[in-house]
Amino acid sequence: QRGGKNIEGITINLAKTLALGWGGINYGVNILGTGRDEKGAYTDYQAFAMDMESLTRTVRSGRVYHQRRVGKGSDAKYNILDDPRDIREYVNSWASRDVRECIKAVIPADIIEGAANICKRTLEKGGRSLPLPDQIRNMLVGFMGYGITAEMLAEKLNKSIEQINDTDIINLRKTYAAIRDGDCKISDVFPKNTKTPKPVTKEEPEKKIVVAPTPIVEKVDEDIHAELLQKSKSLLASIDKKNPLYGEILRDGYCVNSAVALETLGIDQLQAGLDFAHGKLI
Repeated sequence: QRGGKNIEGITINLAKTLALGWGGINYGVNILGTGRDEKGAYTDYQAFAMDMESLTRTVRSGRVYHQRRVGKGSDAKYNILDDPRDIREYVNSWASRDVRECIKAVIPADIIEGAANICKRTLEKGGRSLPLPDQIRNMLVGFMGYGITAEMLAEKLNKSIEQINDTDIINLRKTYAAIRDGDCKISDVFPKNTKTPKPVTKEEPEKKIVVAPTPIVEKVDEDIHAELLQKSKSLLASIDKKNPLYGEILRDGYCVNSAVALETLGIDQLQAGLDFAHGKLI
């Protein structure tokens, strides 16, 4: 988002993939130097892309101050970056956006548009093999990896999590990809809520947003149930150890103990949770 409006376009990674597929595209970033003025320390860079066959070349220059803005408007503050690694990653993040624009300038516009449309259709079809509650659950887990809660998503969509539909899932996937690829900052998409929380009274208990679990309809005898229950306890313990945030999602959204977890999630989904906690799933 920019200025409260949604901005659409190809990602940095897609631009680089197009350059590779088109062939003969030389692109990158040259660091021109560093300095300091009345605003603070900065790095000057020049992004470029060149079609080695047609000899078409485009460049974009920029200056990045070693400061990361937090917040918006009058509440905005600037954090000074002094760690070399933080500075390098911050400069590369800004420079890569200009690299994307340079690549777009040397590849025909119809190729860019065609690739964007293919990606859009893929997003629209993606995940349809899964029930909608499972898609929502997977999306919540992915955003939690960036510290984005279900409440923040609900506020952005202006609806409860239970009301999310297929169109919302597509838009959330785009948002997730933009954050993951560095095309936008979390604070740009999910600004801090400045509203005063409404006090909780006995007549109006606090509501918690959860996703309805997929019911398990298969029955097992007592011996098998006991064996699976023991395994579920072990898996939950491993999940809590490897990824406490994901364990918290499981417990808050589905269960309060291992027995309930087995009934609501099933052993296969618990195993999938363990795989995610180990970093095997994206």
